[in-house]
Amino acid sequence: MLIGSGTVLTNEQVTASIEVGADFIVSPGFNPRTVQYCLDKGVPIIPSVNNPSLVEPEFNCEVRHSPISSSQCHFFKDNRWLLEA
Repeated sequence: MLIGSGTVLTNEQVTASIEVGADFIVSPGFNPRTVQYCLDKGVPIIPSVNNPSLVEPEFNCEVRHSPISSSQCHFFKDNRWLLEA
């Protein structure tokens, strides 16, 4: 079973979520600091966007992207249903 934490807005909420066992984070928007913090902690994050105009800033932000690890890759493959809703 996987446990996710949703509506995560701050680094403190990420830390609290990890401490209680969250396997992944979902945020209602794209906050580069929160995304980078999750990447640094090794926890998958699914930031939300609600229109195509908001996708571009994700690609142009200054977040240092790290390669997806094998376990993160399996997480998304095994849990495609998260994206199909």
